[in-house]
Amino acid sequence: MDVGFSYKEAMDALHSDKERESAEAEKDSLPTNIQMQAHRMIEWIYQGNMSAAESLIEPTADLILNKQHSTAIQAKQVCLDFLLALLNEIGLYEFVDTSSLPDVYTRLSQENFPQSLSEQHDLVLNAVAELINAFHASISRQHNPHIARAREYIQSHLSDHDLSLSSTADALGMSGSYLSRLFSQSLNINYSAYVNQVRIQASLKDLTASADTISVIAERYGFSSSRNYIYAFKK
Repeated sequence: MDVGFSYKEAMDALHSDKERESAEAEKDSLPTNIQMQAHRMIEWIYQGNMSAAESLIEPTADLILNKQHSTAIQAKQVCLDFLLALLNEIGLYEFVDTSSLPDVYTRLSQENFPQSLSEQHDLVLNAVAELINAFHASISRQHNPHIARAREYIQSHLSDHDLSLSSTADALGMSGSYLSRLFSQSLNINYSAYVNQVRIQASLKDLTASADTISVIAERYGFSSSRNYIYAFKK
């Protein structure tokens, strides 16, 4: 029988001691509200809302360059932490070729950060804009109309336990083998892995913002058990 358990217990199951220590260290180095900005930016771009993502760049720069950072070195470190948070969010989408993205993190880490606040502001704006524009371009290249229809169908049927390749192909009026090739060639990921990835990504907000057990969340997003959900999460 699938027994529900709390979010804290789920996190203990999902992360090793070493991973939890790393997560805590990252949390200490980057304020939660800035981490959320990174998550929102990338999620909105993936959902096709680039204008909403762009609207966050200016307030994010203001958050990074707040008065708590008394030196350019401190401001630079928070900026680098934010770029790393963006890259980590992008990395959740396995079908995106991260090697094609501009290496703004390494470039900025090797540059001297300007002392002038206005120059710091421009540098942060340009670095963030360059990275999210590259991610948007990568997503746009994969917008084959059949893939777009399949993504839309998957997004609206995440709770279906039988969200199989064949059922999706039938609903879209194409063969399973053709849909499978589309995912492999256009997204560089197989169909099942893509569905699990989207389900996990969609469930994150419930993990962090609700008191629901893992079993309830797993059921909500189409997993047959909390055990399968945790396995997909760790994978």
